[in-house]
Amino acid sequence: MINKTTTFSLLFSLVFIFSCGSPQSKMREMIKEAEKGLLTDSTFSPDALEAKKLIGLYDQYAKQFPADTLSAEYLFKAGEISAGINDPLAGIDYYDRLYKNYPGYNKAPVALFLQGFIYENQLGRLDEAKSIYQQFLERYPEHPIASDVSVSLDNLGKSPEELMEMFQAQQEERDSLSSL
Repeated sequence: MINKTTTFSLLFSLVFIFSCGSPQSKMREMIKEAEKGLLTDSTFSPDALEAKKLIGLYDQYAKQFPADTLSAEYLFKAGEISAGINDPLAGIDYYDRLYKNYPGYNKAPVALFLQGFIYENQLGRLDEAKSIYQQFLERYPEHPIASDVSVSLDNLGKSPEELMEMFQAQQEERDSLSSL
């Protein structure tokens, strides 16, 4: 038979366990608070130190809890924020980890594309961008952004002036065909 001391000890232990919460839930709460602080900035220009702290939390969570479905989303967000604070290599790294470790995640194809986008637009490394874009089109030819990736590949390395001239020529051609 269980005595009062055993019952009290068991009850106290359960209260203690449930009040403390798991390390995973504590980390999620820390991330939520850091996100609130970063996303409520009215200047829409996050503080780089705060952004790096949040990225660090995302990274730590993904490493500690790789089986959690939130890990993939946190890696995606880490990539977005890294690219947004002008840390393109870190952005590529987070997107690559997401793509390789969570291939079934719905944003994995976008993470692959964004690697190419960063190589092209932030780093000017057109060969790497081309390779990523080609890989995307081979792997995801029916994806909703496949046509955008194809356009990016076709226009890789063209200056804004060249693109404007090309679009103007296409518009003039359409206008002349519609007047016939």
